Amino acid sequence: MGQVIEQEVALRLLQALCFVWMGLVAGISFLEAPVKFTAPSVTRAIGLDVGRHVFFVLTRVELGLATGGLGLYLLGRPGTALCWTAGGVGVILLVQTTWLLPVLRTQAAAIISGELEHASEYVHVGYISLEILKLVGLGVIGWKAFPA
Repeated sequence: MGQVIEQEVALRLLQALCFVWMGLVAGISFLEAPVKFTAPSVTRAIGLDVGRHVFFVLTRVELGLATGGLGLYLLGRPGTALCWTAGGVGVILLVQTTWLLPVLRTQAAAIISGELEHASEYVHVGYISLEILKLVGLGVIGWKAFPA
């Protein structure tokens, strides 16, 4: 019986972690990031520089949440149905962290220094698309991790 309770607690914590993670991603990627560019006193260079720093910290927080989520997933053993979704979220985070964000940071630095006028839209659209998929995946895990 103790093991069942531990699994239930782990799954509830996994749910909470997923919903907190969703809130961070939604708040920063889809609220803070675009809104800062509408402030009249924020230049494009300042907005890009702030964005580089914010997304650097967000990525580190996400890596910590992913590590904690993996531990809770393994403790809670929600079944193989969510394995693919959890793996997908992990792959998305890995692609964003190791490929897309470094490219976006490099482009932002080039724009700030005046070496580049416009960044590649494809990388930015790819990052946003993966953010949407990650939000959906986190929602599915959070919703389905603990059956009613």
